[in-house]
Amino acid sequence: MSGNSKSGRGVSVFPISRVKRIIKEDKNITALTTEATFLVSKAVEMFVREITANSYKICNHDKRKTIKYKDMSETVQNIDKYYFLEDIIPSTVSASGTKKPK
Repeated sequence: MSGNSKSGRGVSVFPISRVKRIIKEDKNITALTTEATFLVSKAVEMFVREITANSYKICNHDKRKTIKYKDMSETVQNIDKYYFLEDIIPSTVSASGTKKPK
């Protein structure tokens, strides 16, 4: 982890109670230990850091410091391990590429 991280060993940036509430929305999960909830929280944290870092590389290549939707979309389209997000973060479409309603 980077030195400027607010999250350290045994700490997550996401509130554990909220993570547990989200996990409990899945009716197939009947029980969840505190340790398992913490591990899910840390895994999500690591995933968000990684996809954000990859998107920032694209943004930085365009000489910007702010990640835009198109950076996230390009990350999802170009890195195979994010393929499962294609429906959630689809490619951007230019306004000229859309049809006008009749």
